[in-house]
Amino acid sequence: IEYDEFRQLMLKLFEVKNPSDMPEPRIQFFWNSLDTDGGGDADFEEFLVWYRKWLWVPPEEQARSQKKGKKKTDGMLEHYYRSVRTTAPRF
Repeated sequence: IEYDEFRQLMLKLFEVKNPSDMPEPRIQFFWNSLDTDGGGDADFEEFLVWYRKWLWVPPEEQARSQKKGKKKTDGMLEHYYRSVRTTAPRF
């Protein structure tokens, strides 16, 4: 997969109707976390590992999100940001 294909895939995965609703820097950030060697492409296995690490939401978590009236893609974004967000200790 190359960047343009990845970009289209991200828009579909997140059900983005208007491409301007997903800022290019966000897609580039996702791409950089996949294409770690900077080679400009990623094979299917690399993509699966990346997807499983950053975007895959366990079925039980999907069910909880849907019970709360959230879209499937809301759970993906929440899961991603929880996995990369660090929290500072509270004083």
